[in-house]
Amino acid sequence: MIPISSLRSKEKELVGRVTVKQLLERLERIKDSLADSSERCEMEEIVGDIALLMDDVDSFGVDEDDLSEDY
Repeated sequence: MIPISSLRSKEKELVGRVTVKQLLERLERIKDSLADSSERCEMEEIVGDIALLMDDVDSFGVDEDDLSEDY
């Protein structure tokens, strides 16, 4: 299971607009945490992660990926 604290620390690294790739990576981490969680407090933290992600997308928007970054 991915610790929730590591999700939040990774998210703080993203400043400004996120790329589609970064957005998908954050969603993947949230999905993995949700699949591994069984306690209510874990679920509440995951809901907080989703709310933070939604706020970031709403506040900063999403940039298309620069395909040259992968090469």
